Amino acid sequence: MSGREARHCVRCGAELTTKHDGERDRKVCPTCGWTAYGNPTPVVAALVETPAGVILARGRGWPPKMYGLITGFLEAGETPEAGVLRELDEELGLRGEIVSLIGVYAFEMRNELIVAYHVRASGEPVMGDELEELKVVSPDKLRGWELGTGLAVRDWVARRAAGRATEGAVAPSPRGDEPGSLEALVTVDDFEAAAQKKLTPMAYDYYRSGADEEHTLRRNRDAFSRYAIDYRVLTDVSAPAVATSVLGVDVSTPILVAPTAYHRLATPEGEACTARAAERAGSMCVASTLATTSLEHVAEAASPSRMWFQLYVHKDWAFTLELVERAKRAGYAAIAVTADTPVLGRRVADVRNGFALPEGMEMSNLVERPGGKEGRMTGSELARYVAERHDAAFTMDVLERLVAACAPLPLVVKGVSRADDAREIVARGARAVWVSNHGGRQLDLARATIDALSDVVDAVGDRAEVYVDGGVRSGTHALIALARGARAVFVGRPVLWGLAVAGEEGALRVLSLLHEELVRAMQLAGCADLASLRDGVVRRCD
Repeated sequence: MSGREARHCVRCGAELTTKHDGERDRKVCPTCGWTAYGNPTPVVAALVETPAGVILARGRGWPPKMYGLITGFLEAGETPEAGVLRELDEELGLRGEIVSLIGVYAFEMRNELIVAYHVRASGEPVMGDELEELKVVSPDKLRGWELGTGLAVRDWVARRAAGRATEGAVAPSPRGDEPGSLEALVTVDDFEAAAQKKLTPMAYDYYRSGADEEHTLRRNRDAFSRYAIDYRVLTDVSAPAVATSVLGVDVSTPILVAPTAYHRLATPEGEACTARAAERAGSMCVASTLATTSLEHVAEAASPSRMWFQLYVHKDWAFTLELVERAKRAGYAAIAVTADTPVLGRRVADVRNGFALPEGMEMSNLVERPGGKEGRMTGSELARYVAERHDAAFTMDVLERLVAACAPLPLVVKGVSRADDAREIVARGARAVWVSNHGGRQLDLARATIDALSDVVDAVGDRAEVYVDGGVRSGTHALIALARGARAVFVGRPVLWGLAVAGEEGALRVLSLLHEELVRAMQLAGCADLASLRDGVVRRCD
């Protein structure tokens, strides 16, 4: 098979160097240490999702042209989606059948550097003569490529762009723990324990703590023990279907990433790492207003069409609209407005620690505000900022104005606990309701979100999508939430623990772990798909 010598690292995209170990040449990455013996042959493949299953098609005869196409995008610093669909039908022989390009992955296999185009086809594709192998691939194997050795090509772009960064771009993060060491961390709690050792005490307390006496924080997690799974037997659970969509965005897993603040406390690249990890996991993330990376730079790190932007409503309505317009220009798919923060809850640990962002770190989305003085604050200054700037008069009438301002983007309302609020929110034009109590960080002694979920689902019916967060620390917790009516389940702190342990790879491993736990729990519960969870599988047992 013809090809060209691989010049860039599969892991991080850095330029490879050649070394001779006395027996043979090997390619070595000076940045992360990845090594390939000989010259890995670049091969182009297609992973085609069809109604009949996933097909792997491996190219023959045309790697130079297609590999040149992908490296051309890399050299230009563009994402492959910018033009690859113009070539893909002709090259793969999937004429007229491609519905969408899901992703482009690169992975090493038997000294080959494989660039795989992952596409979805509307019917059985018509394969051209240029395909030498054609076989059905199990969903588990496909997912193994995406979550294990697979590296999204757009990650190469982001990493290489970081090396040529202009002023204001985030710096590349260190690798942290090698991915192999993550295998010893087998639960989210393991990741939290490992993260605590890496974070400063102030940062760990900021991420971990709840409001006041932390009753709500504990209730969110403890409430899951009040539910029992009434499992089925003798059902076909060989390949549970867990893919879903949220407001029209397809995701491979219903476990998504909630907005949380200050990711650069956990890893130097901050929220950019989170966005890439979520995309690689087949998930999606919601970028926070209180991020330490600007919403524009987060959007550049992954596909913004698979991300949402979380918004606080400010007394300065013009500034609120400015944030919305920035999110639109950056390409975000939806706006998620937080409704449970008219004032800031008191996090006792932060008060005692005198929490402050370190020098050189700032709330990047607030720096652009006229005057630009609110970017870096101490904990007390943050509370003062919320009191002075957040709109405590954010009402249903204001929500209706915000729905119109966000259009054509859909608006999600986050922080809902009551059925009557949910009904009115949907009546005012919101497309989705997010059951949340801010991770137990706002009102103490509030209701656990898993307990509030069913009431909200019943109130909304099929008029809007319903999501939930709070206390989810395992795939089994996610199963209970999905069975109680959530379309998707969001996690916040678990991802932060992964970031603190090993940056992007750590966050990816946490999301993969939760997904694996969900799939296994569904198999043990006798549920072949998400719809079957709703059929009385989960019951309250108190």
